[in-house]
Amino acid sequence: MTAADGPGVVPGAFGGTGSRGDALPGSASPPGSGTSGGLSAAGPGTGSSGDTTVGSPAGTPTGSGDGSGAGSRGDAPTGSGGTPGSGAPGGSTEAGGDAVVLDERLRMVPADPVAYRAAHARAEAALAEARAGGGPVGFALLRRVGVGRLVLGDPAAARGPLAEAVRRSDTPRRRVAALVNLADAHRYDDRGPDGGDAARAPALPLYRRALRLARRACPELEHFVLQHLGKHHLEAGEPERARPVLLLALRTRREMGDAELIASTGAALARCGGPPAGPGAD
Repeated sequence: MTAADGPGVVPGAFGGTGSRGDALPGSASPPGSGTSGGLSAAGPGTGSSGDTTVGSPAGTPTGSGDGSGAGSRGDAPTGSGGTPGSGAPGGSTEAGGDAVVLDERLRMVPADPVAYRAAHARAEAALAEARAGGGPVGFALLRRVGVGRLVLGDPAAARGPLAEAVRRSDTPRRRVAALVNLADAHRYDDRGPDGGDAARAPALPLYRRALRLARRACPELEHFVLQHLGKHHLEAGEPERARPVLLLALRTRREMGDAELIASTGAALARCGGPPAGPGAD
């Protein structure tokens, strides 16, 4: 997804949280993506440069390379790892089979479903092999698989590996990224007789937990968490709560001077109603 929710997307990264706008710094990329920076869930060098809360297969802020990305570049904490996306909903955030775009709801979906499923199948096979070996499964692989399941439309199945990734996170950045991804896996789940209310209920506490940790230990990720939190309020039908959160994210992104991230937050703000978020609105 190209949402400017988080650190960017890295070409061929799998496991990030989404488009550059949505991804937390550092996405979850498959080994060998060769991208630099970011908090990719795939391990060193897989992160992208954007937002993404919160771990899609592509998206993270540049520089960390520690596998903790959180999503698409614009929304990222969620950590996708990949090439800079367009920064607008629907734009591509990565190059390669694990490229992610944002749909009409600003949620991560595969740019190329066939190629993405093939990349995800390899990650699932690697996870099965690791579990069969009886040893501990690493953070990057858990996050990569969890984000892949989320992007492919199975948020319920994504929550297991993402919760395990939270438990296995060994740095604040990785924990923030995994928390955002896990929160997204609850936010995306709108199935069930109650319209998904019960499944979505844990999302808000998880976003708040990620925000507290980011503010305390890795403030450079705060705007990614805010991006995902704002989108959560939008989906909950609370534009009056989403707007101030997104304006905080926008202020930081304007200070950063990153046009793609600014555009991603602007796209979310446009759904809040009210006056346009001009230069003095934050």
